[in-house]
Amino acid sequence: SRCGECHEKMHDEWSRSPHAHTNDSPVYQALRDRAEAGACNRCHEPLADLGGTAEFVRKDDVSCEVCHRIERVTIHATSVDAPLERAHGTKYGPRCDVEPPYFHRAECRPLFSKAEMCAACHLLAVPRPDGTTLPVHTEYSDWQKSSYAKRGKTCQSCHMRPGVVAELATGEPEREDVPDHGFWGEKSRLRGTGLSAHAEAAVRAGEAAV
Repeated sequence: SRCGECHEKMHDEWSRSPHAHTNDSPVYQALRDRAEAGACNRCHEPLADLGGTAEFVRKDDVSCEVCHRIERVTIHATSVDAPLERAHGTKYGPRCDVEPPYFHRAECRPLFSKAEMCAACHLLAVPRPDGTTLPVHTEYSDWQKSSYAKRGKTCQSCHMRPGVVAELATGEPEREDVPDHGFWGEKSRLRGTGLSAHAEAAVRAGEAAV
């Protein structure tokens, strides 16, 4: 909500997104309570690693403070290393053409326009006792095998639907290609634009049309 004071558009979109509700599912809560302490934090309660209280961490979910603090993403065979900047003052993002904000520093990172950014949470496998691994989150690896990856289309190019003309922050001039921070997860909006159907019907000779 603090970010929303200047970035109202982004906050409103995020608040309706799955990222704003990573702790809401009763199924997840039940699994978390049975899991090893902190095992789910990386994706569902990432601010816990910065020392936030349990109440704050679970209320803020995967918020602006999470993604815009990611310093780097290093992808390993079965895991991902994506540390968060521990200091509060700098926010990372994809834009290199912004004026220095008065409230915090802004630093341009090309990572934010790459699919690897999303792998921070959307790639996870856990070891089994027999030495094999159990895939848990496979969205990034699924994308790697897809036609989208071959065409150079990143996760962001669909899930953040750039192309809107808007302010990046209150008082700034409007810019083109401002992305949607709802990640197009509300009411299956992305599936609704990505799928189409066509049907035809023919009447055979001797049959009545219905």
